[in-house]
Amino acid sequence: MNKIQPTCADTVFGLRITSPLISSLMIRERMASRKFVTFNDLQNQMLVNDKTSDWVVAGVITSKETKVSSKSNTYTIWKLSDLKGDMKTVCVLLFQDAHKELWKTLQGSCVAILNPTFSENNASGKDIACLSINSAKKVLLLGKSKDFGICKAKKKNGDACKNIVNLYECDFCVFHMQKEYKKVSMSRDFQKQSVYKTHGRQFDNDVKRNAKFNSIKLKQKDRLIMDSLQHTNSSSIVHKPMQTNTAKSGVQDLGSKDPIASKRESLYSNRTSATTFSECKISVVDSHSFAKQRAIDMLKKKPLEKVNPNSIRGTTGGKKRALEALNGNEEKRQKIDETRKLHFTSIIETTSGHSDLIDLRNKQEEDKYFNKLEKKEALEEKMLKTYKLSCKAVVCKVCKYTAFSAADRCKEERHELKIIEGVKRFFQCKDCGNRTTTLFKLPKFSCSNCSSSRWERCSMLRDKNVNDFSKQLSLRGDEEKFLGSASSKVNMNLLMP
Repeated sequence: MNKIQPTCADTVFGLRITSPLISSLMIRERMASRKFVTFNDLQNQMLVNDKTSDWVVAGVITSKETKVSSKSNTYTIWKLSDLKGDMKTVCVLLFQDAHKELWKTLQGSCVAILNPTFSENNASGKDIACLSINSAKKVLLLGKSKDFGICKAKKKNGDACKNIVNLYECDFCVFHMQKEYKKVSMSRDFQKQSVYKTHGRQFDNDVKRNAKFNSIKLKQKDRLIMDSLQHTNSSSIVHKPMQTNTAKSGVQDLGSKDPIASKRESLYSNRTSATTFSECKISVVDSHSFAKQRAIDMLKKKPLEKVNPNSIRGTTGGKKRALEALNGNEEKRQKIDETRKLHFTSIIETTSGHSDLIDLRNKQEEDKYFNKLEKKEALEEKMLKTYKLSCKAVVCKVCKYTAFSAADRCKEERHELKIIEGVKRFFQCKDCGNRTTTLFKLPKFSCSNCSSSRWERCSMLRDKNVNDFSKQLSLRGDEEKFLGSASSKVNMNLLMP
């Protein structure tokens, strides 16, 4: 069995670490006179560029790459992430001594970097900032991240998704959450009622169909046996063996003109006689005569015992006498009743010898079911926290619009299109609750349902509003405070959603 690795939650950097290389007390001591800068504050730190005080940035190594510069110097590129929110990354360049000692650091390790230098060489353009260090003494290895993981979904082309995820929140990235949520919601475990009904009917139909098929097979088998018996009997009766007269054949052979032809005929006649069935008599044994013969044999071995003429056992009088004797002895009858009750009680209370295996199986099924519920709940929580999503957008330079996809007219007329990186935002109408998405800060159109333009930001998933107490409830229904006055606003709210 796998040993459980020790886990600690770092209170300074906010990272969950397995197999920590340094204690949390030591981290607090070293960070006592230093400032911890989060990923959101890196831009401000770069603008301030205060070199008088020490500052530290920490994160998880999501990817690493070794390259060679134009001067033939080898260096390493790290991608750090805090595994929060939009999974923002920071590029870290390791040169000279830092590269020689830290290039073997594994992906998923937690590191803290002291006073890195800001660099303008941000090749990807997607990172918040680009940092560089020359000395390995500025890097503190904390351990391995417990929450670092890779998205378990697959792309449309069948390849595995390589986006990083926070396993504490969800196993899937923001691009595949909606797809996996639909898949989990449509699974059979959450539609047991309808599935069990159909499966029950199907099981009954299968049983009936199999029983009918087995009966047909048995009838066919019996018919084949009877046909084979009739065929063998008829063949033994009809095809009588050919009796060859050797003396006559010898005389005919001598008098024949062509001895070779006569020899051939004799060979054919012998072959046919050898291959035919011989006549035999099948004796059918009568079951009555067989039983009679068996009884005679048993009597020969041991004669019958003489019947006692005074015995009343088995007769009506004997039964009445035994019943009277039993009823007369009250203690004996009570004892028999008690033993009978104990016997039936023991039979009823008897359980299977493998009840522990049954309980274990039920426990496994419960764990499997609740694990799926936890997975669904984690997806819901992640989607409720997602308000925007990076995506691809299309810009038509002829029609001058930006949209998620190009219009059919632009495709037909082959307008000049440009694909850019955009941000998909989710909005909801304040009046009717209609939802929409847009690539801009606010939707540039009115609500398609109520023609209102009052939009508010919302999450990717519609909130279920479980704790919505906007309606005034009353356990007794409509109440009359005064004679003839009824409050129609309150209700018992007994209808299921």
